[in-house]
Amino acid sequence: MIKFQLMAPSLSLTILFLVGIVSGVELKDLFTIQPGVTHGGCDARLSVLDDWHQEAIESLDSAIQAAVKYSEKSDTGKRVRKAMFSFFKITDSPGGAASIAAAKEVENNLFEVQRWFNGFLQSSIKAADTFLFCDSDFLVLKDPAVDKALDYQGNGIIVNGNPITISQVPEYANDLKGGDVPWWSGDRTSVNGYYFTTPDSGGRFCNSKNLGLTATLSSLKQGASGAQPVGTLVQDVVMCPYAFTRRVPDSYAKASAAIKAGTSLQAAVPKSATLLHEGFHVVHGTDFLQGDSEICKQPSSNKALKY
Repeated sequence: MIKFQLMAPSLSLTILFLVGIVSGVELKDLFTIQPGVTHGGCDARLSVLDDWHQEAIESLDSAIQAAVKYSEKSDTGKRVRKAMFSFFKITDSPGGAASIAAAKEVENNLFEVQRWFNGFLQSSIKAADTFLFCDSDFLVLKDPAVDKALDYQGNGIIVNGNPITISQVPEYANDLKGGDVPWWSGDRTSVNGYYFTTPDSGGRFCNSKNLGLTATLSSLKQGASGAQPVGTLVQDVVMCPYAFTRRVPDSYAKASAAIKAGTSLQAAVPKSATLLHEGFHVVHGTDFLQGDSEICKQPSSNKALKY
C-alpha cells in the first residue's frame, strides 16, 4: 500500500514513532549491514536509510489505518475499496465476504511488515541472517567449469577425495540452466553464496536503473558424498545507487506536496518506498508481489541462490 497524502497525526502513529525511536530499534537491529563505501557498503547511506526506515513505519501505519475502513459506507471507505482494487484487484463489493476476507489479508500483510520494521520479528527474521547491501558490486563472476565449488562456510566441496567445480555440484548445475552463471559473494563480504543469474545481472544488476532486489539463499555444506542442504535460509537485500539518486521526491512530505491532478504513481512515490518494498519481500518472501504484481514495477529477484 502506498501513501499518497500525509494523514493527521494519530495516537497509533505516535506510539509507532516512540517504538521506532525511543526503544532504539534501528536498521542495524534488522540487518547485518555491509560496511564501507565500496562493494555494496552502506556507510555513506546510513543516515538516509535511517530516515527511510522511519518513513516505512509511518507509511505502514497510515496504510493500516486506511485498510481497516474497507467496509465502511463512507467516502473514505469508497476510496479504500478503490485503492484495494487498483493495487490488489480486490473487487469493490463491501458487503461480500470474499472481498472483505481479501482486504483483511492485505491488512494482515501490512501489519506483519510493520511489526518487522519495529523490531518485533527478530526471533524469526534474524539480523544475522538478513543482509543489507547498497550496490550489487559485491558479487564476483565465476567460471562454473573451472572454479572450485564452495559451500556456505567458504570451504571447497569434495567428492571421492577430490575438489569439484561449480558445475559438478548437482544443486548448482541445476541453477546454471538457461544461460545463467554463478556470481559469488564470499570474496568481498561475509556471506558465502552463489547468485545464479544472467551474465548482465548479478554484480552488474545496479549498473542500470534498477532500484533494488531481495534474494533468498539456501545453504549447502560438505556431505558424505558431496554437497547436502543445511536448512538455513539467508536473505540479501540490495539497494541500488539509483534508488538514492533518481528524480522523485525525497520524502512522503515532499511527495504529498507535489501531488496534483494527473500526477503519475511513479512520480508520487518517494525514494524511501524502495526500502519499504523490499521489506515486504523480507517478511513475505521473494515471490510476494512478484513480476507483474510488483507495485510500481520495482525490480526484485526470484532467481535461485545457493551458498
